[in-house]
Amino acid sequence: MSFKDLLISINKSFLESNEYDFYPLAKIQSFSEVKEKLINNIMVFENYPVDDKGLNTELLVKNDLEIVGSSGSEQTNYNFNIMVVYQDKILVKFLFNESLYSKNNVERIKEHFINLTDEIIKNENILVKDIEILGEDEKNTVLVEFNNTKVDYQKNKTIQELFENQVKKTPDKVAIVFDNKKLTYKELNEKVNILGLKLREIGVKPNDFVAIMADRSLEMVIGILAIIKSGGAYVPIDPKYPEDRVNYILSDCNPKALLTYKASTNIIGIPIINLSDKKAFTGDFKDIKNVNKADDLLYLIYTSGTTGKPKGVMIKHSNMVNYCSNNEKSIATSIFNSKLNNMGSVTNMTFDIFATEIILVFVNGMTTFIAKSDEQEDAFYLSAFVERNNIEILQTTPSRIKILLSHPEKLKTLKSLKYIMIGGEKVERDIVAKLHEYTNAIIQNVYGPSETTVWSTANELSKNMDKDNISIGRPIANTQIYILQKVSLCGIGIPGELCIAGDGVTKGYLNKPELTEEKFINNPYGEGKLYRTGDLARWLPDGNIEFLGRIDEQVKVRGFRIELEEIANVLRKINYIKDVAVITRENSNGEKSIYSYVISDINVDFKQIKKELRKELPEYMIPTYMMQIKEIPVNRNGKLDKKALPDINLESTEEYIAPRNKKEETICKIIAEILEINRVGLQDNFFELGGDSMKLLRLISALRKEGFDVGFDIIKRSNNIKTLVEILCTINDKCFNKKLKDENQIAINITSVPMEIEGDFINSTLYKELNKYNTNIYNATKCKQYVPLKVQEDFLIKESPFISALGIEILGKVSKTQILKSINNIMNSQAVLRTVYDSKNNILIELQKKDWYIPCFSKDEYNEVYNNLGGVSKCEKLFKTSDLLSKIIIIEKDTDNYLVYFYMNHAIWDFFTAQILLDMFKNTLLNHDKACIPEETYYEYVNRKRHHSKIVKMYNSIENIENNVETYIKSIKDNYNYLYKIIVTKQINQIEKKEIIEKPVEWILDKYCKIININDIMQIPFTMIYHSREAKTLNTLGLYADTIPCLYNINKKEVIGWNKEEKISNNSNESYELYKEKVPTKSNIFNELSVNVLISDSNKYNNNLKNNDIMITGKYAVGDVPEEIHMNINKNTLTIFCPIYSEKSMTEETIENMVKKIFNII
Repeated sequence: MSFKDLLISINKSFLESNEYDFYPLAKIQSFSEVKEKLINNIMVFENYPVDDKGLNTELLVKNDLEIVGSSGSEQTNYNFNIMVVYQDKILVKFLFNESLYSKNNVERIKEHFINLTDEIIKNENILVKDIEILGEDEKNTVLVEFNNTKVDYQKNKTIQELFENQVKKTPDKVAIVFDNKKLTYKELNEKVNILGLKLREIGVKPNDFVAIMADRSLEMVIGILAIIKSGGAYVPIDPKYPEDRVNYILSDCNPKALLTYKASTNIIGIPIINLSDKKAFTGDFKDIKNVNKADDLLYLIYTSGTTGKPKGVMIKHSNMVNYCSNNEKSIATSIFNSKLNNMGSVTNMTFDIFATEIILVFVNGMTTFIAKSDEQEDAFYLSAFVERNNIEILQTTPSRIKILLSHPEKLKTLKSLKYIMIGGEKVERDIVAKLHEYTNAIIQNVYGPSETTVWSTANELSKNMDKDNISIGRPIANTQIYILQKVSLCGIGIPGELCIAGDGVTKGYLNKPELTEEKFINNPYGEGKLYRTGDLARWLPDGNIEFLGRIDEQVKVRGFRIELEEIANVLRKINYIKDVAVITRENSNGEKSIYSYVISDINVDFKQIKKELRKELPEYMIPTYMMQIKEIPVNRNGKLDKKALPDINLESTEEYIAPRNKKEETICKIIAEILEINRVGLQDNFFELGGDSMKLLRLISALRKEGFDVGFDIIKRSNNIKTLVEILCTINDKCFNKKLKDENQIAINITSVPMEIEGDFINSTLYKELNKYNTNIYNATKCKQYVPLKVQEDFLIKESPFISALGIEILGKVSKTQILKSINNIMNSQAVLRTVYDSKNNILIELQKKDWYIPCFSKDEYNEVYNNLGGVSKCEKLFKTSDLLSKIIIIEKDTDNYLVYFYMNHAIWDFFTAQILLDMFKNTLLNHDKACIPEETYYEYVNRKRHHSKIVKMYNSIENIENNVETYIKSIKDNYNYLYKIIVTKQINQIEKKEIIEKPVEWILDKYCKIININDIMQIPFTMIYHSREAKTLNTLGLYADTIPCLYNINKKEVIGWNKEEKISNNSNESYELYKEKVPTKSNIFNELSVNVLISDSNKYNNNLKNNDIMITGKYAVGDVPEEIHMNINKNTLTIFCPIYSEKSMTEETIENMVKKIFNII
């Protein structure tokens, strides 16, 4: 449209509205929803000029009067007005509210007005879009001065070249730390090379995609770097993503391979490398020749898309090289100038900002510390992580920082922070003030979409912030920012779309050429492409940028970038949903939540709807609040009227059951306050009432302040408040009445102890001290002695005993004396910890003494001892037959940081022992309690089993079984040195799940027999190892298991000698124990196949089991099958593991056929 056409259109509207000239503006505004905000300014054409000629001059002279001048004044209630006065010339006045508009702002408006009129006068037919309102000076300011970011960098280099250069500079410097395990640059590079070469062998070449789906670990980072060095581009996938989303990403990017680590998958058709398999890192670690160019792809990151499916953003090496460069305009200039080193990695790898925590770190020779999942999610553990590792650099969201700051007792732990990057959401002034109060850190407010490579602008926030809307700063190195209205430049202070150009602009969207063309346009003000962000912003006079919001429906919720239309489209796929509206709203804390409104002809079940959404959307995109309405409200323009959508009733739909005691009252009150609802009852569920991940953080923080020892998993697995209270009180019954003082606050983390370590080296200091441990035996008094159970003998008589271990890390003001006192307390209450085995007489002997010797290692010995401690396999030779069956060591890792390791012979350890022992340790250390005396000691348990009448019945059962055993099945000897292994996993479907619940043992045995190809054998013998705990044994350490000889009838799919209902009944104390002297000599045939079953009569620990629910181990060799097969059912996954001991036993062809066969069977 030309300006002339616009003028004619306005004139027409003006004439048509003349009949309303005298209608009061105030009344018009009252009809509007926005009321007085409807009209912010007015334009007045003055129509009452003072005319001197109209005055009666004769009258003035007669009365000796003279008018020497005239003026008038008027006032409006509008903040900005333009007044046009007709005189000899046209006079234009700008009237403004000085509290809202500065004189400089109005001067700029005046200049824009003059420029506008000049353009129109020159050409009245000029197109409106072509009118330039900016003068040359202002244009130069926003185009050149504000974008003076050009700096030199290694433009033609790739990331692997920069990384390898750094390896050569600092080979022995620590590059990465995770869970107390660390790698130097040289060690990291070697592992990366081994894996990278394997990817090359698969056929990975430049611009090929390789997906990685891994839990947080060293292997996750090694995998990413290996993909880069192989020449490919990595595609991070969260293992927690729904299966549909994972499948869509894989089909969209068509990866050459998939790397996994502790992430189960049933994906077929893609080569999979399991990073938890040692073979992945076995091989040649020579340097890999670089095959990439700077313009090749580095990674593909998926973000929310409006179509209902995510879209992949393609980032090049050159983009990241510019981002990581060490120069005066870099995102990390202050890091480089201050020579900071320790970066805390708390971001998920599926976020593009994770590249800051690994790639920027590694190419600049720093050290990254990868936080574990609980340290990521839980502010309590995050603060401990920061303090323990002396973290100097941290990037996070304002929401997470806000939770971290809500722990006054942990604020002192943030002192090590020197540089904090906050982004992803609006930053509040009080957060900045608190960070400056408790840290000496430089605080950067950072901004940037994935499409322009991590962060694009940065603003260093000072202590004295005087603005509520904190700016997002200026563009970083080689980045240009333009504020546009369509393609026209906006001047200072004028809102428009924030657009980004420069060396950070990426290649666009994978397989979406139309969207790429729409969002990545040719830069009208410079070279290359310009990305239209959809964000609304304006220039401030000092060259900083003020973020104002969005011009579309994209939102940021808890730091996640979300297209609301993607959620709406997934909802519309549900066949009974006719229409939907999805919006966000803020609560009183400024936290955004997703609200969805649906229309349907039936009464919808929101639990079912959320279940459907979780099939395609990640958890952070699931609406917190949902409501069924009759129609979607629209405004006069036919668009969604968000303000007309009703408030969602957040009150519970469950029958209200009031709290019954002080504990329940306190927890219900806390939850009600966090969710901002009137009341919470015992039947209510935190998440169904509106809880989300950020509110969960606040809930954990509030509960800890009340003294409850609580974590994420506890709340997530609680069906309602009643269950939550029961779990909390079970874990720590006295915590409610024992709020810890700040100076005595202790955080306890469980650290993992590796169960398999290559080599056979034990540090000499450790060996010497652990052997001293045996002095405990010599000056102790023999208390009780008894014959071990048959199931215990299997672990006692081995030359190399099977050892289990529990590692505990203690953070806080606690002394070694307190720890020793706690351990002695537990040892005196738990007899199995002070038990020795007399192999000559085959008896277990309990010892008694006041104080037990526990080896303690100082800070100076920490590195020498801990780094060589290794896994339990290294410590097996320290357990002689005459030793105590348990050994404990304490290591002082640092000030207020201890490690305690419990090593125990499996003869006194079952699947429940670790959790029971941990709870005892917490109670005795935190609450200074004595360890509770068991209701039944382990000695009493053994005696009870020995004298039970079931023995005769079982003896007869054995003879019956042995008489029916096929004798020509050959067994394979124990062998622990396998060459490689086959692993197959499968998700269990609903039909299978029902079968497993009804007949778990029969189901897994049926699959086993089909795999080993038994056709002409009617039945096979096996041992049932039944792990069972009654309520009265939940405070006792020891091995609680029955060894039951059984027979499986293959045709009938029946088990002889096993009754599931009887075992689970209240009569489970009836003994099925068999004594060695009563078992016939040929009964070793039962040992070739074993089935482990885990059952607890109490929910206290049963719901927290990380071990297998059912596990089968078979060593039969019948035909062309693996020598050994392990199968286990864990939650909803079946895993089959086959170790291969020799090339002779199975060729590549037979292995391939075996895998196909397993797939067909399962």
